[in-house]
Amino acid sequence: MKKNLLLVLILLLGISIKAQVTFDSNEHPVITPISHATDIVLADIDEDGINDLLTTGDNNPGDICWYKGDGEGNYTEKSTILNITGKDYVYAADLNGDNHMDALFSCYSDHTLVWYANDGTGVFTTGGSIDVNGATELKKAFVYDIDKDGDMDIAAIFQNVGSNKLVWYKNDGSGTFGAENIIFDKSSDPGNGNFVPTDIYISDLNNDGYGDILVSSSGDTGKFFKWFLFDGTAWTTDEYSCAGLNPFSVIACDMDNDGDKDIVGGFYDNSTDEDFVIWIENIGNATFATTYTTCLHSTSTCSISGLQIANLDSKGNNIVALDNNNEKIYFLTNYDDGASFGKSELSHLVASSVAFEDIGSDGDMDMISPSTSSTIAWLNNITPIIQQSPQNADPVCEGTDSVLFTVKAINVWRYRWQEDYGSGFSDISTTDSHYHGVETDTLYVEAWYANMDGYKYRCRILGVNPALPRDTSDIAVLTVDKKITALIGTHDFDRDLKLCEQTSYILKGNDPLPHTGNWTSSVAGTTFDNSSVYNTNANITSGSMQLYWTINNKSCGLSTDTMIIRNYTQIIADAGADESICDTSKYQLHGNQVSELSSGAWKASRDEVTFDNNTLWNATASNLPAGIGPTTTFTWTINNGECGYSQDDATITHYETVIADAGDDVTICGQTVTSLHGNDPEPQGTGSWTASNAQVVFDNSTYNSVNLSNIPHEITTFTWTITVPTCGSSSDDLVLSSYTGVNVEQQPTDQTVTEGEKVNLKIKISGDVKTYQWFKGDNSLTDDTRINGSTLDSLVIDNTMQSDTGNYKCVFVDYCYDQNHDSEIAYLTVNASTTGFEDLQQSGITIYPNPNNGQFKIKNTGNRIDKISIISMGGKLVYKQDGLNNSIFVDISNYPKGVYILSVDKGMQSFKYSIIMQ
Repeated sequence: MKKNLLLVLILLLGISIKAQVTFDSNEHPVITPISHATDIVLADIDEDGINDLLTTGDNNPGDICWYKGDGEGNYTEKSTILNITGKDYVYAADLNGDNHMDALFSCYSDHTLVWYANDGTGVFTTGGSIDVNGATELKKAFVYDIDKDGDMDIAAIFQNVGSNKLVWYKNDGSGTFGAENIIFDKSSDPGNGNFVPTDIYISDLNNDGYGDILVSSSGDTGKFFKWFLFDGTAWTTDEYSCAGLNPFSVIACDMDNDGDKDIVGGFYDNSTDEDFVIWIENIGNATFATTYTTCLHSTSTCSISGLQIANLDSKGNNIVALDNNNEKIYFLTNYDDGASFGKSELSHLVASSVAFEDIGSDGDMDMISPSTSSTIAWLNNITPIIQQSPQNADPVCEGTDSVLFTVKAINVWRYRWQEDYGSGFSDISTTDSHYHGVETDTLYVEAWYANMDGYKYRCRILGVNPALPRDTSDIAVLTVDKKITALIGTHDFDRDLKLCEQTSYILKGNDPLPHTGNWTSSVAGTTFDNSSVYNTNANITSGSMQLYWTINNKSCGLSTDTMIIRNYTQIIADAGADESICDTSKYQLHGNQVSELSSGAWKASRDEVTFDNNTLWNATASNLPAGIGPTTTFTWTINNGECGYSQDDATITHYETVIADAGDDVTICGQTVTSLHGNDPEPQGTGSWTASNAQVVFDNSTYNSVNLSNIPHEITTFTWTITVPTCGSSSDDLVLSSYTGVNVEQQPTDQTVTEGEKVNLKIKISGDVKTYQWFKGDNSLTDDTRINGSTLDSLVIDNTMQSDTGNYKCVFVDYCYDQNHDSEIAYLTVNASTTGFEDLQQSGITIYPNPNNGQFKIKNTGNRIDKISIISMGGKLVYKQDGLNNSIFVDISNYPKGVYILSVDKGMQSFKYSIIMQ
């Protein structure tokens, strides 16, 4: 595919405010004397981190050498690499893979391509020569890793009339280069037979990692910029036709910062006698489209010998055009990503080759070039360069003291800040009180007014020579936020509303523009038609809520106004049911509860009544009147605010408990009728009699004084119950005892017994006897181990003793009259037992004491006793002792008092006698 070049000559208007590359005309000699230096290259030869200088020339022996640099523009000759003339170009690259910078030289006249190996200290030894296969007129070479194998390969163009060609030589990694690989020659394209290559450049044009080759050609019919794309195996080619023009140089760089390498070429227009620079835009994947051209100068012959790219003004992509014939260097400053250029030039230099580095570390790239004064010299870059433009300021609130805009630049003679508030940029007056530092690198802006929002600022700098071009920073924008105070409504009552059972309300905040606002609520679940609209509708609930209108003033912060809505509910008062109370002067009321906003109050119909808190729905009332029957009316009033009032009454009736009193117990004798007299239950209560015996008949059991009949002959319990409403019932009992009179049917009789025998004295009485009591003489008897029935109608004395002899009687009390009655006297005679005494004398036994308390001593004064036994009158053995010679102590006090029989066995004889325990 061929493309015809359309020359678009761009007129660069108003570039006086844009920086152009400028160098100080004072030369700083680097190497002298030297003449006809054809090429110079900067590289770190001795690996000290500072670039050194490689030079070659075509006139004097010893031109091919290197000079050690110190970074301050001073270079000292260290070594002559090759003592030969006529070497046109020198290249620095690691050709043998040892990570040291080697040197490659090419020569047009003797057709040689040789390289020298560097040991890392600047000592060079012969590396080898590349077999050019007999080709002549080696125009130029280029070093690049073409096949992406990590080794630096070489491509070259030959300009021999008979064998014009483009070739490349593969590096095996050790610096040994293979035979030539022809990429293009005259025979490759018969239609382009006049292929005359003038320049070569290698770059990755389609971003596939392989080296692609650019060639310019200026043959009679072969005028074009041609590119060759390598895929690792084969080459594909395309070209940009330049019919009628003479392309003389070509390079590749990303002019428009889109990530693709564009083509930059130089050509001479025979029809106008002008030199031009063209860049052809790569729109991706090595597809080239739009072209831009700019004229360098008018000349009778083509004088541009080469092109370079350098970043000389900190903006990148400065095109350097070398005019060796006229001893000039042109600098094209890229504007608008390559669409337009500013031009400056420098004379008095041999423009065969240039190199750039920051000498002195002042932040810009200085230039090294052969000079017309037979030296290699460096020139200081004095281009006014803005290294950092002012940045947009963070938004500030109106009234802020100051905002700072700062520019960083070099080679500055003067700063001048400009402002644009809508009518274009103009210089800021140094007397304007709102600005400070107008002629310094920092501008202070007092942002007092919101109308300064959107003001634009930039800084224009003049170089160290005011007559030279200037540079202007990028634009920075000031953002000043206006502070709007949030406001709801226009009056205080707009912010304190009282409503009645409304479900929505249209809010009235102020307009937040140019900012934004937002409604929120203290009550969860509150919704708005649109919370960001200042006059939106809010869906409200009952009760109290706070609504907030907040304006976000950005850097001025938030502003909030608050309104209160009290949305009342209509609550119907309910004082509770009428009730009765008993025996109390206090009462807890039972009204209905009020809502959050409503309030209630109790009032009593009696002035003496007081409340613990009359605003409580369940308040306690005190000082209610005593007595039977009075009533008090309580009124419960609810204040529903905007919904009005509501009242209800409850009436409380007072009662007192009546304590039942049945009267005293009653005793009747020989009767079946009587009357009872309980207390009166009137006026609030009623009464009722009941009897424990159902046969009793009442004339009217509801009367407190009642007549009874059919009373049984027994003890009957009568209950008198009084019931009072609310207070409940009270009961009391009385006992009615119904008895018959007494009559003695049998009197106790006299009796005579021997000690140890039982006595039974009896009395028989008909009728109701309340108590019995037996007496011996004037002393009342009590039951013990020998006496039983002392309070019964029959008295029993066991184991009688002589001391029991005496007069006995029974005294009894009747129920009817509760009187004492004496029985006839009965005389009891208890005789002693003589048998026991005689036996005792014969046995030789002495017992003492006797009578006793159950503890006594038995003494034997005769023959040995075989066995002693003590037996109760009932025949129970209470003591036994086998064998007795002298005496023993006996204790039977744990047995009942009475008469016991002592039995003594002595040989064939047996003796008995009585022991009296009392």
